[in-house]
Amino acid sequence: MVTGYSACLKDGLLWPRGLPQGFPDLGSGVFETLPVRQLSSGNFEATELAAHITRLQQGCLVLGLKAPAAEEVQRQVDTLTEKYATGGTFPARLRLLVYSDAFYVHLSPFRPEFEVASGISAISFNAERKLPEIKSCYASASLKARKAALNAGVQEALLVDSDGILREGAWSNFFWIDDNQLITPKTNVLPGVTRSAVIRVTNWLEVVKEDFPVAHVLERAEEAFITNSLYGVVPLVAIDHKIIGGGRPGQETLKIKAALESEWGW
Repeated sequence: MVTGYSACLKDGLLWPRGLPQGFPDLGSGVFETLPVRQLSSGNFEATELAAHITRLQQGCLVLGLKAPAAEEVQRQVDTLTEKYATGGTFPARLRLLVYSDAFYVHLSPFRPEFEVASGISAISFNAERKLPEIKSCYASASLKARKAALNAGVQEALLVDSDGILREGAWSNFFWIDDNQLITPKTNVLPGVTRSAVIRVTNWLEVVKEDFPVAHVLERAEEAFITNSLYGVVPLVAIDHKIIGGGRPGQETLKIKAALESEWGW
């Protein structure tokens, strides 16, 4: 049922209780978050849904969980979107969750936490995600990093491992630009759906997957941005109070953002 402009299915049945409270840090489970938008035709589309389903299934395989079939996920998303559209608003945030032998599909309004047009700021945070190759419900590192960012008055925290390597954001992937190269960390990062889309659409720069210390990135970065399925490309204009690109979104970043949004029809 639609409750307070949100709607949820549990194992294909309407579930008024919604998602388990605190699910990102409950342990053995996997989840996906992505936007659902209403197209000019009036139809609804979950952006890159197939890629998110594939990653959800891969996460289930890693954790030994029963993965829902792609066709069943699509059917439930379509069913829930139809229910949600009777009282909900768009764009909406779609969450897929496999936890405790159950499969949840949840829709709620997407309310951006920050304005991205002028760019955001970030801090570095010493932490590493457990099982970084999947989006698991072992998210304590990301939750602590996000809390540190909010306490610092910035919008994101960039995770730095014990060797000083900048890996990814608390809830995002990280890119930076140096000398006509688009660079993103190679190892111990989430294989982000939006990360892959950015690499796919950026055909005018050399794309490099390589790990670098945060100090090197801060010294060399001409531009920087993060990617997230709900926000797309988000320019970074400062990291640890170090101004990036003159404190404004860079031209290449904006070009990449435009190319991605054109492909997605945003």
